[in-house]
Amino acid sequence: MKKPQSGIMGLSVVAALFLALAGTLPLAAQDIPASSVMPPGYLQAMPAADRVLSDMKVADSVETRARQYAAVFYLDEILGVLTWDHLFVQGARSGLTPEEASLNRGYLDAENRLLYLSALVPGLTALMSRYTAESSPLRSEILDRYFSPAWKAALMALDARYRVVENAPPTVQAEQRAPPATGQAEQRVPYFANLRCTPGATGAHGKPVSGVEKEACDMATAEIGKHWAKQPDGWTTVLQEGTDFAPIVFIRQVRSLAVERVETHELSAADKMNGFEWAGEVWFSKGPAREEGVQGFTLGLAGTIVRQGQWSQWVDYQAPPLRVQRVKGKWEVHQNNSLLEGTIPEVTGVGSARPQVARTPPPPSTLVVGIDVSGSFRQTPYFNDAIDFAALFIYGHLHGVGELRQATDIFVGSLGGERPGQPKTFHPIQDLMGKSPEQIAASLRAWFPETDPITDYNGFFERMSVHLRQQNLVLAPLDVVMFTDGLPDLPGAGGLTPEARFGRIDMSPLEYLSRSVTVRVLYVRPVVAQNWERLVKRQRVRVWTQDADIMNGWRRHEIPGAPLAQQDSLLSWIEKIVDFRVRRGRIP
Repeated sequence: MKKPQSGIMGLSVVAALFLALAGTLPLAAQDIPASSVMPPGYLQAMPAADRVLSDMKVADSVETRARQYAAVFYLDEILGVLTWDHLFVQGARSGLTPEEASLNRGYLDAENRLLYLSALVPGLTALMSRYTAESSPLRSEILDRYFSPAWKAALMALDARYRVVENAPPTVQAEQRAPPATGQAEQRVPYFANLRCTPGATGAHGKPVSGVEKEACDMATAEIGKHWAKQPDGWTTVLQEGTDFAPIVFIRQVRSLAVERVETHELSAADKMNGFEWAGEVWFSKGPAREEGVQGFTLGLAGTIVRQGQWSQWVDYQAPPLRVQRVKGKWEVHQNNSLLEGTIPEVTGVGSARPQVARTPPPPSTLVVGIDVSGSFRQTPYFNDAIDFAALFIYGHLHGVGELRQATDIFVGSLGGERPGQPKTFHPIQDLMGKSPEQIAASLRAWFPETDPITDYNGFFERMSVHLRQQNLVLAPLDVVMFTDGLPDLPGAGGLTPEARFGRIDMSPLEYLSRSVTVRVLYVRPVVAQNWERLVKRQRVRVWTQDADIMNGWRRHEIPGAPLAQQDSLLSWIEKIVDFRVRRGRIP
């Protein structure tokens, strides 16, 4: 189910606040179920997809299809507001009721059918964009057709509360979205997010922590409680490595997670100007740890064997420190830490010494990588650097290393060709499985050895669109990452103005492939980056560019020979420089 857009109702928050003050909507920062705000039997008012498709028909077939798509798209957003407090339960599984799930499947199936090959129908993409816009009169038409005034007013109030949490900082969102308590049908280890600093922990000069150091310690231990469960034999977490196709799931248990000390880092003048009020590390005491799961070495230590179905022997374990900071009054705990990679385990009974492992696959997402093999890019000093980085980038997202989002589908193709519109070959994720970054780099060079005379972005986008639709991968979040100089090398392009040259780039095939489409253009010159951001027309597609000289900086963060999972600095660089979360901006 899609996340509802900010302000899906297109109505004033003032009215929602009026309802809150009247007692309909509590203003407290807490999850509120729809049943506490909506009229009795509210879900019965939600129309089934088949009914909506019939209601949206008009004389013109193209306009009918656009109206049908916008209607089910909008109704699924409304359903998202009604179910946001229980959309997922712990373990990333759906928390929808059967009736909610049926509505959700109906809307999504309809969207999928209506999107299929829509880019090939003249005028359809523009109509879909117009009807799905927040200002579209169709939204009011849908509300008036299916819902009573009282129902609409209650939904407006619930939507206003939804936006309060969605626009909050990520840490607040996490607290607001904590999985709800479960009933007898499913017993789970409780959360320990209310943990506080260990008594006896020391701060500056060896004295017991107090003041701001105590607050930092409390934040760190509360974060631990979101990933570890306290059991009789120690603290337990479930970790997953590998991929969705070949997951490696295992349990780690440490005897204690007691805080030993809090170290305060000195802030520079620049830090203070940037709003930093405190920064430091929270260190944990060294103690015994063990693992259970697939066969291997305990914590990677040679000679300490893990056998499936039984605990390994205890080994000495020093947990890495958690980096904590307070910026402009808000506490932040850096997530790029092995202590925070696991999840709370499911158990056969609370207190069980050996929990059952929840094998939760990552949420669907698609990564498409384009390699520019045109002469204009291959002959630059950046080409080989781009291939080496692309291999690391693909490997990181293939395995979900660190905080990188694991892609469930990956395709790699070329941006070049001998003529415009030439068909593209996309190598699937199966061609990358089981390879190291060095082997992936070798494969990229072997797959694309030629030097093509042109860079055809339009052909790449069009073929990608058809390919993803054929693979039934529409609707999943889509990241398109292009390693290129960014110059459209089409016949006659050299004599065009930048406006005309970049205005020919057609992103319309990507517009409705997914609710979230981001195109990242890497290794470009600053002026080219500006042209992509200003002159390439799009509506829903997000564009992120990064200069070639900035991209070259990844090697300064690399530790040659070290596994990517152990390269915290490089992973952090990738997150901030390449995987930057881009806001959607419309270019007319």
